[in-house]
Amino acid sequence: MAVIDHHIPLFDLPENIPIVNPSVDNWAYSSLSTSSISLFIALTLSKIMNFDTSNFMKKWIILSCLGIISDKVPLTFENRIIVRLAFKYLNDESSSLIKFIDFFKNDLKDIKSIVKFCGYLNSLRPFNGYHDVVEFFITDDELKLKKIYNKSQELFEVENYIIEKEFGWLISLSSTHPAQRCFYHPNAKPVHIGILATLLRDNLKKPVCVITNTRNEEVVGELRGIDNSNMVEILNSIKDLLICYGGHPKAAGFKAKSDNLTQICSILNNKLKDISENKNEILIDGLIPDSFKFSDLEFLVEIMSPFGIGNPPLKILITSKQVMESLSIKNYETPLIINASLKDKKVFYNILVDQ
Repeated sequence: MAVIDHHIPLFDLPENIPIVNPSVDNWAYSSLSTSSISLFIALTLSKIMNFDTSNFMKKWIILSCLGIISDKVPLTFENRIIVRLAFKYLNDESSSLIKFIDFFKNDLKDIKSIVKFCGYLNSLRPFNGYHDVVEFFITDDELKLKKIYNKSQELFEVENYIIEKEFGWLISLSSTHPAQRCFYHPNAKPVHIGILATLLRDNLKKPVCVITNTRNEEVVGELRGIDNSNMVEILNSIKDLLICYGGHPKAAGFKAKSDNLTQICSILNNKLKDISENKNEILIDGLIPDSFKFSDLEFLVEIMSPFGIGNPPLKILITSKQVMESLSIKNYETPLIINASLKDKKVFYNILVDQ
């Protein structure tokens, strides 16, 4: 048995159980979704066992892409590569895609449509657990696919209508209280507050928290952060007021007793207000290691092309003088960032930021 996860652990982990978690093992890139980690484990085990993955690779990459987009992890590094490959496979008419992707490929044309597609399936969970979702991914029965998909669409439309009303209430409240960051919505469905917090954060461009009631005189809350924030650290600072909590730097949740609601709201509101956006922050797509070969860059740029508005040139961090020399970059100090793309079928790069 092994545990695969990407959440930040809040306690000492057992030593006798194999754990694969970028947040624990200090991976160079810790924003992988669990679907991506599972993909890498499957590929590694396949290599060790000499298992031919040629008939499964496209399916695995597309499923990993759905997980990446559903979990809204940053589209950089491996995440961006996986999503890019998945879209290439979806747009390749000659691809022998798995049944459900082949059936729904006309609906999956861009990230927005895939997010909605994932929303359909997610709407099934509160009503039938994970049974229909799992069935959707493993069945080859076209009638079952249509039945599950149509059911999820109907539920999604109902849930979406409720979410729009709840979100409208939050937007109205935020417009009359522009300094507020923590919002208590007593009538919101607990299963909706994660979506509401994400929508509100994206609308206000500020870190926020949305809280609502549950049973047993308890409340639940969801925090959504911006690039230079850590929501888990904020919750850790008030852990004595919470029953439980956890998550990621930019998305975390908690449960608490209703008696602590006023104090929690006050503290979170102040802490979230103190977070300011770092205008100088640049999201990079990769770090070139010392073992770099120019052929590696050529391969990466070719995979990610063609570049354009929806797929900008790669931003790559260089920290090694050796790498700079191999790229014939002179008169610059490390670290620096280059923009890399394809021009006339050749790799083209320029200095974006130094120091």
